[in-house]
Amino acid sequence: MERQIEFDCVVCGITTVDLILGPAILDEPLEKGALHYIDPVQTIIGGITSNSGTALARLGMRTAVLGYLGNDIWAEIIRERLLTEGIDCSGLITHPEMSTSITGIIVDHQNDHAMLCNPGASSQLNRNLIMGQIEMFARSRWALFGYYGLLIELMDDLPFVMKQIKNTGCLTAMDTDNSGISMEPLGRILPHLDLYFPNEIQGKMQTGEDIPEKMINAYRNVGATGILGIKLGPDGALISPQKGKFFKVTAIEPPEKLKDTLGAGDSFFGGLIAGLVRGLSIEDAGRLAAATGACNVSAAGGTAGLRNYYETAMLAGISNQNANISLSLNLAGEETDLAFRQEEIEILHIPLIKEMALMQKELGGRLIVFLAGPPGSGKTALTALWEDLTKKGIIDVPLQPLPMDGFHYTNDFLDQKKIMVNGRELPLRKIKGSPETFNLKEIQSRLSEVRSGKPSYWPVYDRQLHDPVTDAITVIDNGILVLEGNYLLLDEIGWRELHRHADKLIFINGPESIMRKNVVKRHQRGGLSLEESNIRYNLVDHKNYKLVNTSLKEVNTILQIDENCNIRLVS
Repeated sequence: MERQIEFDCVVCGITTVDLILGPAILDEPLEKGALHYIDPVQTIIGGITSNSGTALARLGMRTAVLGYLGNDIWAEIIRERLLTEGIDCSGLITHPEMSTSITGIIVDHQNDHAMLCNPGASSQLNRNLIMGQIEMFARSRWALFGYYGLLIELMDDLPFVMKQIKNTGCLTAMDTDNSGISMEPLGRILPHLDLYFPNEIQGKMQTGEDIPEKMINAYRNVGATGILGIKLGPDGALISPQKGKFFKVTAIEPPEKLKDTLGAGDSFFGGLIAGLVRGLSIEDAGRLAAATGACNVSAAGGTAGLRNYYETAMLAGISNQNANISLSLNLAGEETDLAFRQEEIEILHIPLIKEMALMQKELGGRLIVFLAGPPGSGKTALTALWEDLTKKGIIDVPLQPLPMDGFHYTNDFLDQKKIMVNGRELPLRKIKGSPETFNLKEIQSRLSEVRSGKPSYWPVYDRQLHDPVTDAITVIDNGILVLEGNYLLLDEIGWRELHRHADKLIFINGPESIMRKNVVKRHQRGGLSLEESNIRYNLVDHKNYKLVNTSLKEVNTILQIDENCNIRLVS
């Protein structure tokens, strides 16, 4: 049976609170009894779960963490910060006795550092905890452990644990610490690792060799068959994808002035695994890893400088072969191909749906999002993209679009009801699509039902029948509901009362020339000629464009479409 993949990587091991202290002189001992002045203390979250986990998450990977925290205030801070990155923290267990791991990091004027560490709860990660969570690994592409040398309670069991994880189909990786100086039990772990990548100092301590190629050969001699490498700091890295094959990855200039090197190695690891998950060649994955490390050192702390995949890949010089993501959408009974730019998806849409997922997890049940905008602003396409990204596992919360079009009155009703337009009495059907042609009371009733959490159904509009279909959608009980429609954010009587049901309000807008082009095409798909479509736009849709833009409730998020149909976040 095919594995059900929920995560791209589960990061296991050290989770710590880092206190950044300095600047100090590291080349000389501190004078006893003397007072040493330092800059204001920074408190950040560190360790492999935070540093590699955040790198993976910002590169678009579905990431989970596993390990121990203490029963203290630091644990809640750690969980909160990781959750804001969209990282699954269900595997972070509260240790009954130990405090959360804390590290004092002393930095000097050259951005080098030394560490004072209380291993605390993180060091207690053990075989029983891992095996109790083995199903988590069965649902993941990769498992990354760290750090060899600091996982005190797990060291002797690492060969067994790695073998069991590999048996689930999950690939394995391990990072090391300067305290991991012995080839025992490393020699017994390496045959079960798909990726091992120490730095040059660590490699020398473990193998006794001075030359990176010889270090890698020493690992091969004890049974390592996976990807091996040596991180060389400012000189880049040496990678050996298989026995006897080596290539060099050149270091990449940081996008900003070097701040410190804290977490650079962890970030490198996250970038390498992200590249492999994305299907990059090992050469390109190595460049992505180098670029991730370069981003890391461009800001103080272990994660502040990390960027999204698109920006990091650009820094790495990786050609974006998949510049667009294509999506097929049924419009008026026709399959229509849509294309979205990879850059826009990475920078805008993925962070936005991750934010919604985080809100839903905090709220529980149904998170209701209103997406409004003038006719032709691409609301249906946008919700289809978000749903597609969700199904691909960008977030682990379901997202369901709920269009407002299903609340149109029927054509029979619209033919019977009249309205005065420019001094002429017309049937409502002539201005179909205007606010007056929607059953507002029914919208209020259905929305109240959805908000209550009761089993609910939602209508749709059939663009071939040109009439609504009642109860066509079964509303999900738990997840993100994106209601999309022109008038959801109108600041007018009746529509205004809907807003109390929403948890988030999003408005999308753009030049009317773009809106007009999209609406005219839609009318033509519905059977009107080009001339008829333009007449209808002038009579109905132009007025609705102006109405939506002049009677707008204050919103949380504004998206703007430019003349090239690209979308950007305004606020």
